[in-house]
Amino acid sequence: FEIDGPAELIGENPYAIIGGQAALYVKARHEAGTVTIRAKADRLPDAEISLTLR
Repeated sequence: FEIDGPAELIGENPYAIIGGQAALYVKARHEAGTVTIRAKADRLPDAEISLTLR
């Protein structure tokens, strides 16, 4: 996983995927902005989500 913006991933990275699913903990910093999280894995399409922090 990759993260951009005013937040950080908590826990292991790379993350062990179980049953095709993963759960992430994201800790926001004390500032507003957009956080983008990207997931990449061999033989799978990349995925991306953006969150707006206020």
